[in-house]
Amino acid sequence: MVTQPDVHAEALAQRALEQGADLVVASGGDGTIAAVAGVLRGSGVPLGIVPRGTANGFSVALGIPTHLDDGDEFAERACDVITDGHVALVDMALVTTSEATDVPCILLTGVGFEAEVVEGADRSMKDMLGITVDGEVHEGEIGALTIANSAPPTSVLAHGHVGDCIPDDGLLEVVGYVASDSTLENFMGMTRLAVRVMMGDGDGDGSAPVQDEERVFGGRAKEIIVETDPPQKVVVDGELLGTTPLTARVQPASLQVYVPRLDPEVAEALGSEEEEGGPIKGAASAAAASAPRATTGVGMEASAAVEASFQALDRQKQEQE
Repeated sequence: MVTQPDVHAEALAQRALEQGADLVVASGGDGTIAAVAGVLRGSGVPLGIVPRGTANGFSVALGIPTHLDDGDEFAERACDVITDGHVALVDMALVTTSEATDVPCILLTGVGFEAEVVEGADRSMKDMLGITVDGEVHEGEIGALTIANSAPPTSVLAHGHVGDCIPDDGLLEVVGYVASDSTLENFMGMTRLAVRVMMGDGDGDGSAPVQDEERVFGGRAKEIIVETDPPQKVVVDGELLGTTPLTARVQPASLQVYVPRLDPEVAEALGSEEEEGGPIKGAASAAAASAPRATTGVGMEASAAVEASFQALDRQKQEQE
């Protein structure tokens, strides 16, 4: 089945479920994958992915072969992953904004800098923000905020404090950048952060979280509520989707996805645990840990030890008072 201007991926995936499909394969970019994943959420029907988009962020994050790995044979290799039958349980998020309710998110939700980059707008990168993280409230002025379910390493803020995004830990990564009075300083600060995240915090492997960046704050949570003054645009998996306020809630282990099979010793070392006849717990993290340019085992170990820290945001508010 092929999408058409008047026939969307969601409708085709729903039709497949109604016809009793044992699996659904989506071929396209992150937008198509997210649409199909939203329909399959909680159904028990696994998703196979053949990435044919520009970024293919979800595939990269899970270690599924993309054009970045092999420009000629990646589609065939992605199909091999599906036929191999190695199914992982993966988290998703449901995002509510001013214009949409419970929109599925497989990658990132962004406010501030990321949303404006998507739209190509010019703004001061400085907005008042109130953020409630699992019931705990923080306030301050931010330049950007990212809420991540999973993310490739090119997603700067998603890896900026807590380390690598873990796609099957039942939590969302929330990371923000505290704004200064200078637009140029904010831009330069985000650029420095991008370099440090990609290069790593001294190890050169891009795995370590940027724990000592004075303007970076973040942690992991099940529910995140964001309010801004004035309202700011929100981007979900690369698509503009209304404005703040927004609420993001994790849906643990709600999606089954075919991911690359690991060497048994590697899987055991990373804590991947298979249940007879069912999806593999920890397989998504394990696959990501072994994938080039994806998350790393070192990063996951490091990020697990990082406690939530909103000091940069709280300190700014205290200084203003």
